[in-house]
Amino acid sequence: MGQRHTAKVCENGHILTNYHDTSYGNNNSTYCGKCGAATMIKCNKCDAKILGGYISNNIIFGGPRQPDKFCNMCGVAYPWTERSIQRISEIIDTKILKKDTKDDIQKDLQKLKDKKLDDDGQRDLVNKIKLAGKEIWEIVKPALSGLITEAAKKQTGL
Repeated sequence: MGQRHTAKVCENGHILTNYHDTSYGNNNSTYCGKCGAATMIKCNKCDAKILGGYISNNIIFGGPRQPDKFCNMCGVAYPWTERSIQRISEIIDTKILKKDTKDDIQKDLQKLKDKKLDDDGQRDLVNKIKLAGKEIWEIVKPALSGLITEAAKKQTGL
């Protein structure tokens, strides 16, 4: 039977290794070589390991190219997910929009943290943000694409 290993990821979401808990994947780096952020191997809330690669019968099946957005045990958003939402929120705050529109978008961004939000719910929230205007949409589109599922991306044109 195979085993799922621990990934080492920086607080900005760069994967340093998908096999931190193995002799060939152990990376002793405390900080990320790409961005300088601190690294982590477990959830800050519940201490569950960050899921990495899979090995079965000495066959390495690889690991994710992008880390999960939420902890698989407690559902809390990882720091890189929180940062993406915060970046979008800051962009929205700097744009000239009606206060009600800003408030609505900020609430919708917080809803993206809900682990129970399905593809349709993500699609609906993204489409609502699109309605804020082309300029806003073009600015927040890259950050949003990292927060939603592949199915929701296809449905919204991301």
